[in-house]
Amino acid sequence: MAATTTNLRLVVASKNPVKIGATRDGFEKSFPGHTFSISGVDVPSDVAAQPMTSRETLGGALNRLHAARALVPDADYWIGIEGGVEQTNFGGDAPAADVMEVFAWIVIEAADGTRGMGRTGSFFLPEAVVKLVVGGLELGHADDQVFGGSNSKQKTGSVGLLTQDRITRQSYYEHAVLLALIPLQNTRFRFVLPVVDAQYGM
Repeated sequence: MAATTTNLRLVVASKNPVKIGATRDGFEKSFPGHTFSISGVDVPSDVAAQPMTSRETLGGALNRLHAARALVPDADYWIGIEGGVEQTNFGGDAPAADVMEVFAWIVIEAADGTRGMGRTGSFFLPEAVVKLVVGGLELGHADDQVFGGSNSKQKTGSVGLLTQDRITRQSYYEHAVLLALIPLQNTRFRFVLPVVDAQYGM
């Protein structure tokens, strides 16, 4: 007898094709043999347009997830993805204002309320980009200005521009989707996840 195929309904808290694609790729690897109905919805992050700390970035991903679930309550999984930056010199000699790492947080929640979180790897930005972001530009717009492209945040992103697409923004997000699914695929274990400050609405 052939195995039963289950169609899983996924709601991504964004219409960005990169985020939708990364979600699809991560779920296809995690749930082989299933089919997926994936929809993206425009919802607010309720944080700054360019989150400037890891905590704020995680808060944005959580806010997006909650808004998506409220908007589309009939689904199996909701996915919030938020990219962010943080200035830090890790106690080194370089001025903290000149050192900026990039990352993204992914939060996934199942219909029963089980939640997982994952963060991408991080990398550092060129000084020319850092100065523009510190000056108030979103990272995607800063990339467009420095690298001469357009709408890079819905294409290959900083990571693709700097690795010559050896790592695209979609593949960069995908591994964090896989990490965020760990608690949802290992339900016999109890996972303690971070709590985001109330200032970010959580």
